[in-house]
Amino acid sequence: IDFSSTESSCFDIDIYGGYRHGVIQVLGLGVGLHPSFSHNRRFIPIYAMFRCNSKPGRSLCFADAKVGMSINELNAMNHNTGLYASAGIGFNLWQTRRVKTHALIAYNYTGIKPFAIYTDKALHGVSIRIGVTF
Repeated sequence: IDFSSTESSCFDIDIYGGYRHGVIQVLGLGVGLHPSFSHNRRFIPIYAMFRCNSKPGRSLCFADAKVGMSINELNAMNHNTGLYASAGIGFNLWQTRRVKTHALIAYNYTGIKPFAIYTDKALHGVSIRIGVTF
């Protein structure tokens, strides 16, 4: 959900992989495709991520942090890159030995270079994510 008044709310699809041990759910790398609902804009974040449980063993809550860069396609003539960062808190839902589901709420920052007089230099948003990890 975009809070920077640029009508750039997105439907995000991300894939990531990395190290997992103990309270660390993921220490790794990821990439996403975040197309906006309006204006035909696309954001492709490439990031390092860290996700950890609040305590050893089974835990209800976890922290999630991502930082990297975003490749931005704002319109047919304007492409640029900028900082991508996200921080949030998540909740482990259903889990088995191999599969886990979770819900996550996070703040997202995507840096963009202005392409019009009234364009902001960044997108600020809140995301609500539902995910499955293997």
